[in-house]
Amino acid sequence: MELLPDLERLDIAALVYSMHEEAGLIDRAFRCGALGYVSKQEDADVLFEAISTVAAGKRYLSPWVVHCLDQSEKEEKLEESLSDRERQIFTLMGQG
Repeated sequence: MELLPDLERLDIAALVYSMHEEAGLIDRAFRCGALGYVSKQEDADVLFEAISTVAAGKRYLSPWVVHCLDQSEKEEKLEESLSDRERQIFTLMGQG
């Protein structure tokens, strides 16, 4: 992640190929200058497509990464809909 801003300044397209699928890390990669993000769970053909897309200067999100972002958004909306008491109960349950 630390190199992404330098690559962007040098006008070098960057594709992140990672095992990390957390929405915050994906967002950080794009904010740091990445043009694409591919999960290591994807097939090789998805990686090749991503490389071609990013090399052409276009953004790319692999299907699995899109799925992860969608799930994260749904979880955030669900969490926002909980009452204070429901949040408290979930927190206590998580603490054992």
